[in-house]
Amino acid sequence: MFSKYKIDEAKRLKLPGEYSWPTKVFQLDRCILLSRIPVKNGKSLVILNIHPSAYDSGGTLRKQQIDFILKTAEEEYKNGNYVIIGGDWNSELTKNNFEYTESKPEFYVELSKDMKLNNWQWAVDKNVPTNRSVAFSYSKGKNFVTVIDGYYVSPNIEIEYVKNLDYQFRSSDHNPVILKVKLK
Repeated sequence: MFSKYKIDEAKRLKLPGEYSWPTKVFQLDRCILLSRIPVKNGKSLVILNIHPSAYDSGGTLRKQQIDFILKTAEEEYKNGNYVIIGGDWNSELTKNNFEYTESKPEFYVELSKDMKLNNWQWAVDKNVPTNRSVAFSYSKGKNFVTVIDGYYVSPNIEIEYVKNLDYQFRSSDHNPVILKVKLK
């Protein structure tokens, strides 16, 4: 994470859940990066950079991990802090209205509707896809594309805008997402 503001703390928190043997040998150890930036009013802006499991048949690991992420965020908010959860949710965050000819890979699933916190807000741009299938080189209109990257912000933050940048997946299987907020 890069910031023009002083980061007082940046720590890795291990996400719960583990694949069974031998799959776990080949899967990433999932974590979140919790960064704490001091605010003039004595509180902190807490940013949780996330990337839960993707290839979790049935979504059991992903649910455990997202529950952990939401619990961590809610605790920080209850302590009076401003909280932004952002990253690759490895779940579809919006209805998919993009054109593609490839069959949708089975590991792309919608984020469960019950995974939410009271009065928190989603900052998701549904106009430009943020992720593409990597089954073959990118070809617009052929690869499966969707939105799995976005932000979830605490009630004490005002979302000014969110925008997915359409870089046509030139350097990655993800397009970048910009979020501008105001602390209340």
